[in-house]
Amino acid sequence: MDEWVENSTYIANIEWWHLTDAPSEVPSDSPTTSLKPSLSPSDVPSYAPTVTASPTVTASPTAEPIPLAGGGFAVCFPGTARVTLEGGKSTELENVQLGDKIMTNNGGEYETVYSFGHYDTDIVSDVFMTLKTANGESVTLSPNHMVMTDNKGTIAASKVITGDSLVTTSAETESAVVTQIIKNVKKRGMYAPFTESGYLIVDGIVASNYIAIIDNNDNSSPAHFKVFGGVSISHQWIAHAFNTPHRFYCKLCNNGCTTETYTEEGLSTWIAWPVSAVRGMYNNDNDETTTIIQTFGTILFVIVASIFNAVEVITTMTTTMMIAALGTLMMYGHYYNSSEKKMYG
Repeated sequence: MDEWVENSTYIANIEWWHLTDAPSEVPSDSPTTSLKPSLSPSDVPSYAPTVTASPTVTASPTAEPIPLAGGGFAVCFPGTARVTLEGGKSTELENVQLGDKIMTNNGGEYETVYSFGHYDTDIVSDVFMTLKTANGESVTLSPNHMVMTDNKGTIAASKVITGDSLVTTSAETESAVVTQIIKNVKKRGMYAPFTESGYLIVDGIVASNYIAIIDNNDNSSPAHFKVFGGVSISHQWIAHAFNTPHRFYCKLCNNGCTTETYTEEGLSTWIAWPVSAVRGMYNNDNDETTTIIQTFGTILFVIVASIFNAVEVITTMTTTMMIAALGTLMMYGHYYNSSEKKMYG
């Protein structure tokens, strides 16, 4: 009996050493038994590298939504979005170049692409959203990019809700009711072509060239934002006026704007810094100092933009229009002189 107890105790000791950090060799009274002669710390397979941070396990730039250009926003359609070139050929945006003419309204007019507000061929992101309509058409774009609606004007895609009507190029109807909105759509490429009118046709839907630069928390009027004194300004107007100097420069250039440069995020250098400055000014806390800066900044911007718009209109007037305007002035002058002669004999 004592021998059985002694053997049991010996076996229990062996199991305890096996489960704990026992010496690699059994005590000298059992020289023929080795518990783990080949399992020294240096020989044990290591599984830790799959848990510790390393370049192979960190998220890649294409695995998550990208840091959006300009400090928190994207200005774009994906490369697979389709537009219609002059002549009626349909092509993907990734194939469009500066100087190409694309359809810009449901009247079938074409305008030259003078710039890309955003141009990045390789980036992949799930920042996009897709608006699907009852007639089977759909458009994919960044949430702050604007589309033309029948019932609310030109608004950011994020402000569109089911039941809103998008303006289309369909021969059957000029608008289509939005029936489904899909968010976090992953696509490759980011493109935002700029045209003279500020609009273009993308996937059969009339869309703006621009984003809603300033965040608008007033859902009662998503096409506008309020400035000093409660005055409302259209997002489309301010974005289009904002680009007047660039558009004006491209018109005055003999060869047009056939080349341009972009930031690392893919933004045109014409708009990168100014857009960030405007968003920074309007998206800060509404304290007294910020409100004053916003007020004077808006007044100055509206004045400058209006001057540029007036100059642009005058310089783009056709010869026929200028002759007609001049003729009208001459006729008014003649009528005025005749009236004076009759009045004073």
